[in-house]
Amino acid sequence: LIILRYVFEHMLNPHAEFSSLKELLKPEGALFVEVPGILNPQWWKPDPYFYFDVFHAYCYCLNHLDCLMRTNGFRLLQGDEHVFSLWRLGPEDKNVQWQNPALVKRIIGHLTAMERARKLNAIRVGIVGMPGKSLSYVRRH
Repeated sequence: LIILRYVFEHMLNPHAEFSSLKELLKPEGALFVEVPGILNPQWWKPDPYFYFDVFHAYCYCLNHLDCLMRTNGFRLLQGDEHVFSLWRLGPEDKNVQWQNPALVKRIIGHLTAMERARKLNAIRVGIVGMPGKSLSYVRRH
């Protein structure tokens, strides 16, 4: 078992890491990957800016992680939007459909709702979260 907890989102070129993972993983072995899921509201509290920091090269939902993993020869055994996921070696699928308009719409809706909640919370507690901006600026935007 190889465990990657809060590692994948920091990799600048995750595709390049798969050859090393495949060498280390035994044929009957499993790979556990945990990343902060973009659709998991837990990661947005108290402020979504903590999620989007310079240290996260990528943001994942389970679908996007699945596309990345299948392209590189792993198959999903189990996963959720937290993102907790368990993988085994499988065939590489170079025909993965990365574009999913319904998922993009869902993610944009989620981000919009989280930003709205962040602004309302900033107004409620008097913390703007934007240096140099007044509360009147936040209320107008």
